[in-house]
Amino acid sequence: VDARRSRCLERNRVAASKCREKKKQWVHDLESAKCELEQQHASLQAECAGLLDEATQIKNWLMQHAGCADANIDAWIGNEAMRFVQRSGTAAHPAALGSRHSSIGSLASLQSRNGSIAQSSAQTEDTHLSSPASKPGPINYDYMPDEMFQDTG
Repeated sequence: VDARRSRCLERNRVAASKCREKKKQWVHDLESAKCELEQQHASLQAECAGLLDEATQIKNWLMQHAGCADANIDAWIGNEAMRFVQRSGTAAHPAALGSRHSSIGSLASLQSRNGSIAQSSAQTEDTHLSSPASKPGPINYDYMPDEMFQDTG
């Protein structure tokens, strides 16, 4: 009976040791996966920031060509102006607009929805867009802070 008990205890020790080793390996693998995912996350964040900077730079280049009389550039600037006006109107009157319009929509469809805005922008063709004096550096037109859209008039 004593020999049988000692064999059971020895098998239990071996099984417990094997279980602890498996757990250590599992924890090590999990920590390795965590480190790899953190590195991938940091890399993706850097790539995202780079792409946002690139998009901002391209938009700034487009804004510099506002006076070139290119139909595509004029359409893009018109769409961006409509989005800006809609956002500033929505900030002042949140229930005024039921849906948001993307900058991909056609200028004609936006102008037909907002005829008075289109007329007022046509009257001020000679004006230029400038960044606020308090915000130096390039502007990211997709991620502008809400305080830039407050109605000042």
